[in-house]
Amino acid sequence: MTGSIAARITDFVAHMSAQDMVLNLSYVLNVVTMFLRQMLPLRMGMVVVSCGFFVFALMAGNYSMVAWNVVFLAINIIQVVLLLLEKKQIHLTAELEAVHASLFSSLPRRDFLFLWNMGHERTLASDDYIARKGVPQKTICLILEGTARVEKDGQLIATLKPQSFVGEMSFFTGSAASADVKAQGPLRFNEWSQSHIQALEQLKPDLLNKMWVILGQDLSKKLQR
Repeated sequence: MTGSIAARITDFVAHMSAQDMVLNLSYVLNVVTMFLRQMLPLRMGMVVVSCGFFVFALMAGNYSMVAWNVVFLAINIIQVVLLLLEKKQIHLTAELEAVHASLFSSLPRRDFLFLWNMGHERTLASDDYIARKGVPQKTICLILEGTARVEKDGQLIATLKPQSFVGEMSFFTGSAASADVKAQGPLRFNEWSQSHIQALEQLKPDLLNKMWVILGQDLSKKLQR
């Protein structure tokens, strides 16, 4: 019985036209592709499937099908290229590697670099202000080098070291700074506009949510001191 079924299948394939073979092979590849779970192999599989249907459409003279498969092929090739670019190794400086590992490890390196480049680096001289009590804070700063004093009514209440944020409380509450923050010697930091960070809600909402968590963790550590 098994031999008879195999013989029938062999006979069916033997009498199949080249056009039918291309069509059925494309369908088989399409089924296989449906079982792929990783996006890059799936997209690459869809490229092959689109090529198969494209060849069949040419052989059949179905130019509407040809046109649609050109569209599908272009879309999947573009997606493959984008996925390969995402996998490309992102190289960070030693300083940024340390910042990423310490504070932004929840972010993929590409997202971290995107976020970092939204800001710009600044330096201050000793006793220059980063924030002033009662003045609305429009930026968020991350200290990279040097230290800063947090003073309230002239009294020192905290010292901020490298990898400390300044201005996250105002970002959460929208209120003015509750204390003065001054450079204690030369100070270098990265600074982001609050409006640019909030713009992530439209550009990269997931990245904004992770940024909220990172700032919240920093603020929580400060409140526990």
